[in-house]
Amino acid sequence: MPRTPLSLKPHRVGCSTKVCQRGCWIRAGNIRPKKSLGQNFLANTSILQRIAAAAKLAPGDVVLEVGPGTGNLTRCLLAQGASISAVEKDRRLITSLTQEFPQVNIIQADIVTCDLEALLKQLTETAGESGNQRVKVIGNLPYYITQQFLEQLLPLGHLVSNAILLLQAKAALRLTQLDPGASDYRAMSVELQYYCQARRLFTVPKTEFNPAPDVNGLVVDFALYQPEDRAVADAEEFLTMVRQAFSTKRKMLRNSLQPLYDPSHIAHAMTAAEISDKIRPQQLSFESYVALYKALHG
Repeated sequence: MPRTPLSLKPHRVGCSTKVCQRGCWIRAGNIRPKKSLGQNFLANTSILQRIAAAAKLAPGDVVLEVGPGTGNLTRCLLAQGASISAVEKDRRLITSLTQEFPQVNIIQADIVTCDLEALLKQLTETAGESGNQRVKVIGNLPYYITQQFLEQLLPLGHLVSNAILLLQAKAALRLTQLDPGASDYRAMSVELQYYCQARRLFTVPKTEFNPAPDVNGLVVDFALYQPEDRAVADAEEFLTMVRQAFSTKRKMLRNSLQPLYDPSHIAHAMTAAEISDKIRPQQLSFESYVALYKALHG
């Protein structure tokens, strides 16, 4: 599906914006959260301030807020003095957001279908004359777009420094499972370590959302690597190998990789990387996948 191009003119903001108060989710014309959009508004001031603080913003930092909703987190981000653009899918909220935050560039779009890379490039280019400032992405993501959004965002480390995201706790725990052999350890676990360093920050009780979801939320900091800092230069080649390995993860690794490599070459590479020929894909650490790749392509 082609990405939707966006046009924007970000504005510099000050630090005088008031911080939200609990219950202000109903301010936007008494609009109720829409289940089809996965909306669960958070209005607890102290939690919102913790999320904003986790981004370690300084005046002049460039921020892309994903899904500002009724602006509860936006108010806290403005207090840090950052330059903010915000992408909101729900047309019902655009007017109230634009009226309350004239200093924020509000963009009505679906974050998973817009051209995210082009948008981030525009933000970095308008950040200053050098155009080399990386963006910080912050937001409360609906569960149903979490993986799709991250798959688009993670390769953009040349444009994004950090993503501070409030996710559904179960999804976040599964996504950030980095221990080989765990039931949730999968190809995405390896891919995540390739593109970034992920840290679980703190839990947000489900009772703090309106409406309350079935599970708690979890704030995660994804610190993206610049392309030159990744463990392997060729992302497509490395991740193709990893995905092929996990496509039949109950098989021995040496058998899972045979559609891509000759069996004798696999055996030689596994020996060189000091990997047992009895190991299965889900038992191999990220570091061992890197060593195997280098042995296969050395």
